[in-house]
Amino acid sequence: MKTGIILPTFLDDPEIAFQTAVDAEESGLDGVFVYDHMWPMGHPEKPALAASVILASLTQMTTTIKLGTLVSRVGLIPDNLLFSEMITLNRLCQNRLIAGMGTGDKKSADENLFLHIKQPSPRERQHSLTSIASRLSSVGVEVWIGAGLDSTNKIAVQIPAKLNFWNVDEETLREKIQSYLFPPKSYLPGSGIRSETALEISSDDNAENFTWAGPLLESAEEMTGFYGKLVEMNLAWAVFAVPYHNCNSLRESISLLSNLRHS
Repeated sequence: MKTGIILPTFLDDPEIAFQTAVDAEESGLDGVFVYDHMWPMGHPEKPALAASVILASLTQMTTTIKLGTLVSRVGLIPDNLLFSEMITLNRLCQNRLIAGMGTGDKKSADENLFLHIKQPSPRERQHSLTSIASRLSSVGVEVWIGAGLDSTNKIAVQIPAKLNFWNVDEETLREKIQSYLFPPKSYLPGSGIRSETALEISSDDNAENFTWAGPLLESAEEMTGFYGKLVEMNLAWAVFAVPYHNCNSLRESISLLSNLRHS
């Protein structure tokens, strides 16, 4: 299982995010990711660094580690601009980009309101997500889809793309994966023909089309146990939001994850 971190970008100082990314690469982690928000969720008074600017800078500061968004929300900027942004970043980092994309929800709607940008309907956002993600995938950019409604998750099948679950517990994650790997069957009324009724992402007995992201657990013991369970599920990636009270806490988190990654 590949392992990444979410960089500290809800700050005024980009140097902390830059140094954290360099430290992560040197420690042998697989990827660094950035939120794509105007402010920390629910706190419009606090700062946030622009995702595309941070990633563009990191294309020149790193050489091997994957760079990604978690996630870029359709509808905040025009579709063609978002596609162009991702293509440019991927070229700058020499095909190391992971384009994490999502439709957003009620929690993120305030950002559109603040910027006087009309919020497209869920169906319109799903259409945009499908279009942009398909175009990116067709030119070789790795795409992740932020899990949400089943109708959104099905886009991951169409692309195909990895499906990312945000901060779901182990039991829920196992249930989701199992339901998608082995969807229940039902009979079409009056036909006697069995039909798939749930999302089927893979026919294989594994979870390589799934990724998990969420906060780092508080204690090293808890973190070690949880990390091991994610590995057992055979997930493709686990990405952790690390505490950034100070530089020492960042280094300690990177060291812990690096040790788990290479154990």
